[in-house]
Amino acid sequence: MRRVLKFILIALAATAILGGGLLVAMFWQFNPSPPTVRYGAPKSALEAQRQDLDYFGKLLAMDRSFSPAHRAEANGRLKALAEPGIPLSPPELRVALMEVAAMSDNGHTSVTDISGAKPMELPVRVAGFSDGIYVTHATKEYVDLLGGKVVAIDGHPISDVMQKLKQLRGGVDGWRRAYAETYISQLDLLVGTGVTPDLRQSVWTVILPSGVTLTKTLIPYRQPDSEPFLFVKANYSNLPLTALGTNWASFQPDRRLSATFADFDAPFRRYRLPHSCVMV
Repeated sequence: MRRVLKFILIALAATAILGGGLLVAMFWQFNPSPPTVRYGAPKSALEAQRQDLDYFGKLLAMDRSFSPAHRAEANGRLKALAEPGIPLSPPELRVALMEVAAMSDNGHTSVTDISGAKPMELPVRVAGFSDGIYVTHATKEYVDLLGGKVVAIDGHPISDVMQKLKQLRGGVDGWRRAYAETYISQLDLLVGTGVTPDLRQSVWTVILPSGVTLTKTLIPYRQPDSEPFLFVKANYSNLPLTALGTNWASFQPDRRLSATFADFDAPFRRYRLPHSCVMV
């Protein structure tokens, strides 16, 4: 019995060591440490930007999602960005780097924000349907936009705006569109893509459920670090986005929601189909 127990313990220890080694190898293979930063203090904004572009290129070299052709395209774009003698504005640089990352055409390769560098946000959230983009959530100062179909932003047709924003994320068309519906509320990206002139405001034109066309100026706010990232699917809920604060209101439909959209914030739920004994 002791020999059997000893054999079992040895086998368990060997399995644990092997499993731990595989986990370490997998982590090192798929989540390596970023390159060491070895740059002197920049003497100008242009030099700082060129350092950023150089380091971004080193990060891209570690990303295996790029095909040889896409990698060559991305490296060429970074080289072209470093050549002009005038630095890009922060929104322009951010958009340019997002476009380069999207060249991998991989939905998981992206440029994200860190603490202290959150974008300027507009006080509305939208959701896309088969017939267009609609305002589904807004702060209480802009509740008159709720339910409105967005037709233009700063004079640009919504189709053109969405096409620009879809270039900021790789992946299949549906994935790009889902993120574009999220990016549309980030004023930095609207400025960086040339849709909006500056970071002070954005003018939206919507067609309200009544059929009236409304044009309104939206004033942005700086996204706090405490504000969580809500993926676009949350914008389909008719429940207030309480995670963003108590000042948000949601569009309320004029009829009962389908079971798949009701109680949207509860990821796991069960319900009985009407007029049946079927529980889903």
